[in-house]
Amino acid sequence: MLLLPIKFGGKQPTRPITLCVLNKHEPDRRAAKWDGTHYVGHCLKCGRRIRRKAHKDWRRDWLWARNARNTKRPAAS
Repeated sequence: MLLLPIKFGGKQPTRPITLCVLNKHEPDRRAAKWDGTHYVGHCLKCGRRIRRKAHKDWRRDWLWARNARNTKRPAAS
């Protein structure tokens, strides 16, 4: 598990943050699937949908987020 300590005035906090905050995710490699352009899956640490940008470089799924914003909701009747 990768943890990144934060320093506040020389003191370290009681809870370290994971690299997910910096958009560096760790995938569940057995559950990752190929979608035709990239491998996609979920992060083991934060549970977000992630997409492999390059070898060992997993980022938040930018295509899913873009498509989710562009989908129209049905009109209320």
